[in-house]
Amino acid sequence: MMAERLVSRTRINWPLVVLTASLALNGVLAGILATSYFRSADDTHRVSRPLRLELRSFAERLPEESVDRIVARLAAVEGDAEGHIARLRALRREINGLAAEPSPDRTAIDRRFAEIRQEVAALQALVQETTIDAVLELPPDVRARLAPPAE
Repeated sequence: MMAERLVSRTRINWPLVVLTASLALNGVLAGILATSYFRSADDTHRVSRPLRLELRSFAERLPEESVDRIVARLAAVEGDAEGHIARLRALRREINGLAAEPSPDRTAIDRRFAEIRQEVAALQALVQETTIDAVLELPPDVRARLAPPAE
């Protein structure tokens, strides 16, 4: 009888353990997301995410004022970039709609995929050309910092 009480007292309440672990994990994830949100909202490089990706390597090697000049050039084309992104989303919705039909038209889907590839290429060209134009306007001594390290 005593042994039964001892076993029942030490029995683990697994649903409670799983619930507690889940709440702790959700709290950690919420903290990470909130920190990431506030960090990007407070970032001095106030351009959209696709444009920010292009800045990473420059931000590590160039002085802040040079990066700010590149950011200003990218910010000037942000509306055009957002237009490309909106078209990409619209094309993806069209593809999803076509795929959901009882008899999907593969040719129409392939045409939309071709349009997506063209939009991605146009967006990439816009960002890359704008970025390199801004970089080439920097003084030679600043641009020299972009050279790969000697091995």
